[in-house]
Amino acid sequence: MRFVHKATLCLACFFCAHAALSYTLFIPEIPPYTSKDSDKEGFITDIVLEIFNRVGMSIDKEYAPWSRAQKEVSHGKAEEQMLIIPLTRTEAREPLYDWIVPIYSYHMNYLTNNPATNLADAASLKQKQICVLQNSPGSRKLAREGYKSIQESISLTHCMRMLTRKRVDVVLSHGEIVDVADYKLDGVPIAGLKSHLLDEGGTLYLASSFGVFSEDKKALLNKAFEAIKADGTYEKILTKYY
Repeated sequence: MRFVHKATLCLACFFCAHAALSYTLFIPEIPPYTSKDSDKEGFITDIVLEIFNRVGMSIDKEYAPWSRAQKEVSHGKAEEQMLIIPLTRTEAREPLYDWIVPIYSYHMNYLTNNPATNLADAASLKQKQICVLQNSPGSRKLAREGYKSIQESISLTHCMRMLTRKRVDVVLSHGEIVDVADYKLDGVPIAGLKSHLLDEGGTLYLASSFGVFSEDKKALLNKAFEAIKADGTYEKILTKYY
């Protein structure tokens, strides 16, 4: 009887310790994927919070510039429990992170509020000022293809502000859900916004420093994500933003 009591107590302590364990989630400002807006924290943020809620794990949100967030997590130790969203999985990034849950696949997208700008004409675009997220697949694409007039920004919101103030001509965004007439900047719709979707894209992940999750915990998180898609929660969250 005493043995059963001790075993039960040990099991209870295990679950208490598991519930108390908190992970630090680094989040950049890339609306509508991620945002500091308390009413709409972003599509990817909402999904990740739902995943962790379902498995009984807690998260501390850390809003940070994109380059700093990547540096912190890619250099983090397992015991620091650091995570990052929304990170595109690329060949260059493959050895820097542990890739946990694939959340959303996207295509890159040119945006402008100038009706005279031909977003499908690459030669013409090379003469334009283009804003893109710093240290992103989009910034590497522009550099690789010989674009010279590139403004790299710490957030997509900053790029959109530059567009509205005519400091840049075009924004290269990451995903068709970040587009067209419904895009709002500080709650105000951007008038006359048009877009051009590219073939190139990627998949946004929840990623972490190496060693943060065991294979069993990774499987648990992915199982919760699959359940979110299966029961309609994924689409319900998506429709808040798109």
